[in-house]
Amino acid sequence: MIKKCCCTIIPLFLLIVGYGQSKQQVIESIIKEVYQNSALPTLAHEMLDKIGPRLVGSPKMQQANDWAVATYKNWGIEARNERWGEWRGWDRGISHIDMIAPRVRSLEGTQLA
Repeated sequence: MIKKCCCTIIPLFLLIVGYGQSKQQVIESIIKEVYQNSALPTLAHEMLDKIGPRLVGSPKMQQANDWAVATYKNWGIEARNERWGEWRGWDRGISHIDMIAPRVRSLEGTQLA
């Protein structure tokens, strides 16, 4: 059985390697794809700047999930949101910070998580 598999796999592997691209050609094609066709800046802008930070159970997380499904559907990829676990929904409210030493003063700040 092993001999039979080896007799099939080894010639197939040699055929693929023989007709395959060299390592340098593969690297060059990856670099070309990154610099000429990359969607990363657009996708990162959508997720990081427009939707922003998101934690599980937050409205921003649901917005990010919906955005991802819509983006995949626009690309022709079947996608759907799946329920995973039970999470209480929440949204970050107002943050208030008071410095009490060395003098009392209200500070401005944003809660990051």
